[in-house]
Amino acid sequence: MEKQQEKTATRTGAMALLLGSICMLAGAAIGISSGTDLDQSLYDSNMAGYLGGSLDTQNLLILNLSLWILGVALLGAGAAMTALLSRQNLVPATLVKYNYWIAVPLVLVSYMAWLAVVVRTSASASPEAAAIAETVGWFAVRADWVGTVLVLGTGPVLISSAGKGIWVPNWLRVWSFICLFARWADHPCPICRWADELRFSHHPRWHGLDDCAGGGAVQAGGEDGSRCLMNGR
Repeated sequence: MEKQQEKTATRTGAMALLLGSICMLAGAAIGISSGTDLDQSLYDSNMAGYLGGSLDTQNLLILNLSLWILGVALLGAGAAMTALLSRQNLVPATLVKYNYWIAVPLVLVSYMAWLAVVVRTSASASPEAAAIAETVGWFAVRADWVGTVLVLGTGPVLISSAGKGIWVPNWLRVWSFICLFARWADHPCPICRWADELRFSHHPRWHGLDDCAGGGAVQAGGEDGSRCLMNGR
C-alpha cells in the first residue's frame, strides 16, 4: 500500500510540476508580448502610461496573470507531493511544506492585486485611478518578488535537500542552487529600489518642488525628478 501511495505521489507531483512550469512559461511569454511592465512603470513613476498600455492589451494581461495563478497553484501542489516522497527526512520535508504554504498564497494575492490594476483601474484616466493603481501595484510587485523567490529560489533548494539520499540525484541538487542564485540575479531585490525611493523622499530639498518638470515623477525619485533635484530646481 505504501509503495502504491509513493507511485501515486510521484505521478501526481511530476504532472503538477510539469503543467505548472508550462503555465508559468506560457504566461511569461504572453506578458512579454503585451509590451507592458508594471515594475518598471512604478519605478519610472509612469502609472498613467502603464494604465493606458494595459487597457490596449487587457486581454493578454488577463490571460498572462490567469496562467500564472494556475501555474503557481500547480507548482505548490507538486512541491507538496515531493515533500511526501521525502518524509524520511522529516525536518527538510516539513520546511518544504512551510515554504510553499507561505509562498503560494502570497503569489496568488499579488496576482489578484495585479489583476485589479489591469481590470478595474486601467479604464480610467483620472489622477485618482493612477494613484490607486500605484498603491495596489506597489504591493503586487513586491509580494510577487518575495513569493517568486520562495517558489523558484528557496523552494527547489529545500526540495532537493529533503530528497537527498532518497530520490534526488546530485546533479539535481546542483541545479536547485543554480535556480536560487539565478532568481536573485535575474531580478534586482526591490529593497534596493525602496532605499532609492526613501533617499529621494527624505532629500533636504524635496519640498517645494511642485514646479519641477515631470510633476509626479519626482515624488517617487524617478528619472525626471532626479534631474530636477540635481539641476537645483
